[in-house]
Amino acid sequence: MPNEIDSATDDRWRQLLIEGHRPIRFLHAVFRYLPGPPRCKLCHNPFGGIGGKLVGFIGFKPSRKNPLLCTA
Repeated sequence: MPNEIDSATDDRWRQLLIEGHRPIRFLHAVFRYLPGPPRCKLCHNPFGGIGGKLVGFIGFKPSRKNPLLCTA
């Protein structure tokens, strides 16, 4: 039984690391078209410019602890 669980977990991690996480891939596609560098290193959310103000209303703001990442 533990081998089956380990195998399923390994398959899920392999898929996540190779193909990517679907919500993050979607955010990459959306945020790519918004102007406003600098950007979040994970989801490419714009922090500056008009794009940063636009997504700031949704809650995507720079993290207080690590400004290279967003809070969402």
